[in-house]
Amino acid sequence: MRDNRGNVITRGSMQAMRGALGVIVLMLAGYTNNAVAQTAASQTQPEKKVEVGVGDVSDGSWKFGEYNGLENKGPLGIGNFDLRGGAAYDSASTWRWRLTGTNLGLEIRNLSAYFAKQGKFRLTLGYDELLKIRSDSYQTPYLGAGTNNLTLPANWIAPKVPQVNAANVNFRSLDPIAGTGSVYVAGVLTPPTAAQLTTLANIRAADVPDFHNVNLWTKRYRGDVGFSYSPNQQWEIPVSFRHEHKGGYKPLGAVTSQVSEFSGTIPDLIDTDTDQVNGSLNYKVKNLFLAVAYYGSLFKNNVQSMTWQDVNDPTKSATMASAPSNQFNQFSLTA
Repeated sequence: MRDNRGNVITRGSMQAMRGALGVIVLMLAGYTNNAVAQTAASQTQPEKKVEVGVGDVSDGSWKFGEYNGLENKGPLGIGNFDLRGGAAYDSASTWRWRLTGTNLGLEIRNLSAYFAKQGKFRLTLGYDELLKIRSDSYQTPYLGAGTNNLTLPANWIAPKVPQVNAANVNFRSLDPIAGTGSVYVAGVLTPPTAAQLTTLANIRAADVPDFHNVNLWTKRYRGDVGFSYSPNQQWEIPVSFRHEHKGGYKPLGAVTSQVSEFSGTIPDLIDTDTDQVNGSLNYKVKNLFLAVAYYGSLFKNNVQSMTWQDVNDPTKSATMASAPSNQFNQFSLTA
């Protein structure tokens, strides 16, 4: 016997093929039966899952980890779970519960809980974090990061390029190449004098070491609780509360001189709290629906303003107001 390519098929090869086909058929039959059994079990008995492990980030990158919590090189914890249960599917009870958690080893973790008796009450709890990575290479000479009052070091010298203008601030003085270049004086390209080079060297020696790294990031912490109760088919009372805190630093471009205005970037302190409240009383019967509700949003900024010393004259300071605290309250009647 030959196959469709003209190859000879012997009795032994045919027996081997039958044996292989038999194994495949048995494997498929076992897989099918197992899949059916798993599907039936998952419909009647909610599956519980727990995942625990250790991961590793091979290289640190704040841009890569901007939102996923994987900004730093090194080991990290892996933790996830999904636990659920309640009354049996064929019982008269409608009791259900569920607990979940994701990314527990990272700063973007989430936790939630759910307890309910269908048609009677529902309780939900939640907590989550969200980290926003901004910069790990920002540098500033200002001291006091983490407060709303930024000061310059005691040895700070106003950066100026004397061969250009000995009175005005010029940050080129901090660069040993750009700051010491020749300039045109009365149309003639003139190099800096020895005294001017000494002045520039003193400025660099004092100011450049004052620059230090400040990591810029913000992180949000949020907690939720909600409860809904139905004493009967006509009435429902849902209420919920959410608290959110945000902290960290973000870059803020601001004018740093009170005389010859120029801009700089300061580490703006973030420290805010936001509360949201929801509550309503709902009534329904036949073709009538009535709802009395309240919604409130309460924002509090714990940083009223930012103050920083003038790099041109540390005896002076500039102040900028932060976003004001505020409240929003809404009452509604719907029928």
